[in-house]
Amino acid sequence: MLAGSTTATAFNVATVDDVYAEGDEVYSVSISNPQGGGVENLVLGTDTVATTIHDDKTPGT
Repeated sequence: MLAGSTTATAFNVATVDDVYAEGDEVYSVSISNPQGGGVENLVLGTDTVATTIHDDKTPGT
């Protein structure tokens, strides 16, 4: 949950170090379906962050 005056936040994304060489993977995070009020200045659909999970060079280590 984000407070009404929040302009940034951090969160963790759990990953699994498996034995497969899969290459890098990109995922996106966006805000949608705000509830509870206090979102008067939120513009949906304009603030999406894309980031990359880099695969290990040596899987399973």
